[in-house]
Amino acid sequence: MKKILGLKTYINLTLIVILIGGAVFTTGFGACLYMARTEVTRLTKEGFEHDMKDLHEYVDGILQRVEDAAYSFSWAEDPNYALFDINDFSSEEDMFVMLENFLDIHPYICGIAIGLEKPIGFATAGKYGFASYVTNVTGENVRMPLGFINDYKQKEWYSKAARLDKAYWSLPFRESLKDKLVTCFSLPLHDETGKVVGVLALDVDTERFRKECNAIMPFEHTEVTIVDRHRRYICHPDTAMLLEHITEGNVNGWTDEHKREVLMNAKGSFVLERPDGRSAFYYDTIKRTGWTIGLECPMDEIFYHLNMMKINTTVIAVISILLMIVCFIYLFRRLQKVTLSKAGMENELKIASDIQMGMIPKTYPAFPDISELDVFGYLKPAKSVGGDLYDYFIRDNKLFFCIGDVSGKGVPASLFMSVVRALFRNVSMRCDDPAEVVSSINTALSQGNDQGMFCTMFLGVLDMATGRMEYCNAGHDAPIVTDRNGNARFLQVETNLAVGVMEEFPYVKNATEILVGDSIFLYTDGVTEAENTAKTLFGMDATLRLVSQSFANAHGMTVKDIIGNIYSSLKKYTAGAEQNDDITMVIVSRCA
Repeated sequence: MKKILGLKTYINLTLIVILIGGAVFTTGFGACLYMARTEVTRLTKEGFEHDMKDLHEYVDGILQRVEDAAYSFSWAEDPNYALFDINDFSSEEDMFVMLENFLDIHPYICGIAIGLEKPIGFATAGKYGFASYVTNVTGENVRMPLGFINDYKQKEWYSKAARLDKAYWSLPFRESLKDKLVTCFSLPLHDETGKVVGVLALDVDTERFRKECNAIMPFEHTEVTIVDRHRRYICHPDTAMLLEHITEGNVNGWTDEHKREVLMNAKGSFVLERPDGRSAFYYDTIKRTGWTIGLECPMDEIFYHLNMMKINTTVIAVISILLMIVCFIYLFRRLQKVTLSKAGMENELKIASDIQMGMIPKTYPAFPDISELDVFGYLKPAKSVGGDLYDYFIRDNKLFFCIGDVSGKGVPASLFMSVVRALFRNVSMRCDDPAEVVSSINTALSQGNDQGMFCTMFLGVLDMATGRMEYCNAGHDAPIVTDRNGNARFLQVETNLAVGVMEEFPYVKNATEILVGDSIFLYTDGVTEAENTAKTLFGMDATLRLVSQSFANAHGMTVKDIIGNIYSSLKKYTAGAEQNDDITMVIVSRCA
């Protein structure tokens, strides 16, 4: 049953440790992961916004330069009002040369056209009118008389600028020679009266924008796109998507809400829920053309390193928990062995304590057939077993009694105490002289005493008929003699060494008379050196006063009651403090 209970306790402790450790780790790691994810999101957003800003400035810068070139060509002070004087040209050749020269000094422009409302005198008008066009999309300048080729006046680049009478960016379109995707900036031309007489058009190849988009790759699978104001792709990693509408099912994850947000806001960001995962999408708008620049990157790629850290940390945590469990099992088994060993030791100490306490007299009254003598002893060890002792017995109408205090504590002191008590009994059975008894005990203890242990001891022999008491004190505290009225004094004792210190020490005895009604109070230093919580000793004087008061108030009380009162007073003094030494008290009283 105990093994089952121990296993159950072990399992419960293991689960508690794992749960607490797991909770602490999960909480701490979750907080760190949240802060790291927040920081990565912030840095990624700042990086994307910086890239968007660079791309916006590049594209808008090219468009601005095209507009500036158009205004400079026509000497327009007002961006929406450019003058045109046909007299500036002497021939159609002269006009083509001027257009070619313009292209040569503006490499970011791939074509220039001047279309007129009416033919001019020096040039031959085609079916649709007069319009000169030069393009270099093939790598060299190509002249094209548009009046013979198509009805240019119906084209967006001409009709919008002429009808609205203002500068206009056309929707991107594919030009005819190389099928390149170009956009066109148109500027209406006026005569001196302010009437629109034609349109100047400058073509820009969107290929340069796509190259710039491809150069921006914050992450491996980043997609940078540009769509025109009709939501057609101008730039896309897949060139097959050019001029395709984003509303035609080719952009998974886009909702109507996302489309409205892009249409209503100049810039912003949101998360796309695609079948293959979530993506972050950032966008910005070029106001002059109505184009929208988009930058998209999978969330898994943005948080790749963070996710790897999470996986690696989780693996490490699992391994750590497993190692913790293994260590816990090992330590628990060691602890279990120690606990069992300790339990066995405690059981042995209890048996030792029972044996030790069985050696000292406990029966009260000690001598029920002798009314003229009242004797009682009390021993309270500081540990399971102690080194204090007392004993008494009667032989030949004499009371032999002793009290002792062995150096040290615990099992060694208790063994030494047992030897002292046995020697006291054996020697006193054949010798009446207390000094000889103490000397014999000292000789026996000093021989082979490699541990250097000793015992302070007081030994007395009281003749119950005469009241004469001979005694020998071996380094012990002097007993207290008191009468029935509480008049107390310390007994005069001879200075002798404790037993076990020096083998041939000459012990000297003393003698006194114990009157009827007098009592002898014997004690160990566990009484005088009892400490309170302030580490203050009880002391010899306080002991003398306590004994005096106890006997003065002891009318009708037995010596057992008196010892009980003295012990209660000591416990009150030391309340809250740990007992640091064995407490032993013995009272021998001559009764009437």
